[in-house]
Amino acid sequence: MLSQSLSARQWLAEHGVSEAGDGQWSDAGQPGSLLTPDEVAHSWAEEAFTDGRLDRADQTRLAFGLLDLLDEYWVTCEIRFADKGRAGTAAC
Repeated sequence: MLSQSLSARQWLAEHGVSEAGDGQWSDAGQPGSLLTPDEVAHSWAEEAFTDGRLDRADQTRLAFGLLDLLDEYWVTCEIRFADKGRAGTAAC
């Protein structure tokens, strides 16, 4: 079984996002531009909970893998949103 962060890296790669080195990421959908981990988190953390190929437990594992990989607070916000729903949460 892959570690959660390695699984998250693989999942991002399947969506065209890969680490470009030195804390930067590239997105095939935005050629020529580099993204920060925060930008990747804002773009992709919510998608972890909408990926229909994964059951709820795998979506949660993926989200924690993204948190480990990106080390960005926004991922924790998306985990909370998924747990409580956007309408019942305080702002992150």
